[in-house]
Amino acid sequence: MDKILAAQPPPPKQKHFNIATMKTEQMKPDGTFYEPGEDRPPMIKCTEWTVNQAIPALYASGVLTKWLWIQFGLRRDFGNRNLGTDYAMAFRGS
Repeated sequence: MDKILAAQPPPPKQKHFNIATMKTEQMKPDGTFYEPGEDRPPMIKCTEWTVNQAIPALYASGVLTKWLWIQFGLRRDFGNRNLGTDYAMAFRGS
């Protein structure tokens, strides 16, 4: 499992300390900071990485099996990204 997860690329660095403003701020993929008022894309959360990359990779490798999906009522709908909602609901008991 460790090899499979280590092979998944992490999200790029998204925040850094800006010496000019003395704040930790969101940065662009090229490492520059956004200007005040400039549109910023939403940052990638660790749960999004888990749902969009880690779980599909574990399923594709066979580490996660169909039994788990049936047991917890999860769907394999990675294309529509419904997995996250189903995954959370399964463990909340909904």
